[in-house]
Amino acid sequence: MNLRTRFMVFWNYETQTLEFQRIISVLCLLIVGPVFLAYWNLHIPLPGKAIAAVGVGAALMTVLGEMKPAEKAGWIFLLSAFVWLEFVAIRTDRESAEAAASAAQREQAKHFQEVLDANSRSLTMTLDNFQRVNQQEQRTFSTAHELLNAMTGGKTFPEALLVWRYGKLSIVADGKDPLTDVTVSVLPHTQRIAGHPEKIGDMLAEIQTTFIPMIHGNQAYITTLPITPEGNYDVFVIQIIARNGSWSESLKFHRNDAGTLEEETEISDSTGKIIQPFTSEWAKKGGKME
Repeated sequence: MNLRTRFMVFWNYETQTLEFQRIISVLCLLIVGPVFLAYWNLHIPLPGKAIAAVGVGAALMTVLGEMKPAEKAGWIFLLSAFVWLEFVAIRTDRESAEAAASAAQREQAKHFQEVLDANSRSLTMTLDNFQRVNQQEQRTFSTAHELLNAMTGGKTFPEALLVWRYGKLSIVADGKDPLTDVTVSVLPHTQRIAGHPEKIGDMLAEIQTTFIPMIHGNQAYITTLPITPEGNYDVFVIQIIARNGSWSESLKFHRNDAGTLEEETEISDSTGKIIQPFTSEWAKKGGKME
């Protein structure tokens, strides 16, 4: 074999390509991937970054071609770790938002309480001589309390329901005070996850969200979010954040003996306490869809 033939064999394109692919794969598995995982475990990223890493990893697996079983298992483990990290990032981001909202609410309530305490002391000092002024202050106090509830929502809480006629999600404000600055998020439902567990990363990246400036008390708002139950049993998890708190609702659908889908709701507040919905009372009072 002459020198030219030896040189061509040594630099055989296919062989060199496979070796380069293996080197890239090993670097990603042993260095690049673990480094990102370690850093993001110490500094939790914003939602979306870890799932982007899953997409990049999946693309690399496609480009790198056929792999050995051990190498493929390593890639699956690495991508699973990034999916888990995305769950952590979503939970952390939600907890931060809830903590910020709660802190702002406490600060606002503190300032109102300070004002009310000052008024109460003034009224106590002048009660004997200024009865009429005292009554006026009491009316002012009542008005301020009503205004506070009107601004924050008071004890009103939301209930998510399916409007069957339109196939859309509606949010009912159960209470006399309006809900303001309402953010509604619909997580992937049970049947969709069960049908395509390998696409859970893509599903989490496509969480449906809408913002509603205000829902008046004992009324409902039909959103643009579609709700399509599948199979004999399906569950949609609805996350709702408003100015007066946050709630999580399980919107459940099951098929009865007559073959008709029935709807049930279970709502819990930010402390995990289950709230009894009052949809029937709302309907009896002539509630209407906005």
